[in-house]
Amino acid sequence: MSNHAKAIWLSLKDIIFTFSSSQEPVTSSTLELLENQSKENEVMKEALVCWANCVLVCDGSNEVFLPLMMQDSDLVMIFSSITGDYCWAHMSTECKKRLNALGSLVYVAAKVSSTCCTKVIESFFPRLTDLLGISSRDVPLDSVPEENNSLSIKLNSGALFLCIELLTACRNLAVDLVSRDVSSQCVPSRHGWFHLLQSFAEPLVLGLRFALSSAEGTIIKNQAIKGTDGICVVRCLQILATFPGSFSPLPEAVFGDILRSFILVIADNCTEEALWKHSLKNLVQIGSSIEKFGDPNRCISYKNIVVERFLSWPMHESSVPLSVKLEVLSDIGITRVDFAVRIVEGLKEILSSNPIEALVKGNQVCAEIATSVLNCLSIRLLPWYSLLF
Repeated sequence: MSNHAKAIWLSLKDIIFTFSSSQEPVTSSTLELLENQSKENEVMKEALVCWANCVLVCDGSNEVFLPLMMQDSDLVMIFSSITGDYCWAHMSTECKKRLNALGSLVYVAAKVSSTCCTKVIESFFPRLTDLLGISSRDVPLDSVPEENNSLSIKLNSGALFLCIELLTACRNLAVDLVSRDVSSQCVPSRHGWFHLLQSFAEPLVLGLRFALSSAEGTIIKNQAIKGTDGICVVRCLQILATFPGSFSPLPEAVFGDILRSFILVIADNCTEEALWKHSLKNLVQIGSSIEKFGDPNRCISYKNIVVERFLSWPMHESSVPLSVKLEVLSDIGITRVDFAVRIVEGLKEILSSNPIEALVKGNQVCAEIATSVLNCLSIRLLPWYSLLF
């Protein structure tokens, strides 16, 4: 195969770029594409599977296909071009299509093995974080220009999208390593990609959180973070928060900071339905990952920060609609049994007080709250809970 590597690479590259999607990453990513069981994009999926096999077979001991990708002049040009468009709204359809293709290639190559992942991460990740204005935590902050200490002026949609693809590949590789239950493979210090990711993860989270939490929306090139850009920021944080166990590149405190950022997004962006719903979806995915990997420390953090915070929301508070509060509580509740138990207890307390207010004082608001809470319990939480026993 090595003798025909260049011809194979050029053919696969042509197919992947031809059949790549031009959709924004809200509905398109390599992981979603490969896991989709439909017949859509079958040619693209087969090409990516073939690309993965080529990298796996030929790049374990002697490098063949990875250098062809990393040194390809077309890919170098595409990578350079992503610095020109600072947000998805300014990208042409063709640019999005090429970016999705490049994302698929690097995702698949990084996901193949730990050795390949290290080579891909070393080649791409520092350049991507540089485009985002993020420096490794190994670089003292006082040596970094002030404008590079956050993403407030350097959020680059193309670079962020490729970061998401690479981080997803690293996380899924870590999940595979843990699931194999081979002790020698489950030691993060033996994997070069983990060390590099660990050095950039905390500054990256800091920058992304800053982008989400700035008052009135962070201004990037005179454009507020919203729509696809805001969703990409949320998605990147979620991926960083769902690495399994010892492979997490984040300290526990930073994990908690991510949870708090999602809570703020939901509370402060009820009028931006796509953003708060996406934040809730990712918060639920973090809760599900805690259940999947059985991480006791993160379970405690999630319960204290997320579950208790949402239960403490006053039901009469008008800035967040009652329907949003109950949707959040019910979605969070069905991620884990002990979360559900605590939320059911909290809702029962609310349910026990509001009917009295409604009946004795004729309080219409309390009557509506009681009815909505009862529906949430009877339709969403209790049926799910009863199926477990």
